[in-house]
Amino acid sequence: MKSLRINEARDNILLPVMHSMIKKKANEIERSSEMLRQLYARVAHALAAHIQDDG
Repeated sequence: MKSLRINEARDNILLPVMHSMIKKKANEIERSSEMLRQLYARVAHALAAHIQDDG
């Protein structure tokens, strides 16, 4: 029962929060002037998509 609540909390609270944080950071990276910003942004978007798929 306890692990079910932990999984529900992860799926309903943690994953959406993590997803929004990563998407926000990806958008910040895309606007930055760093040389590797496209790579960082692609990785962040891919990670966000993976987290969203898990939810």
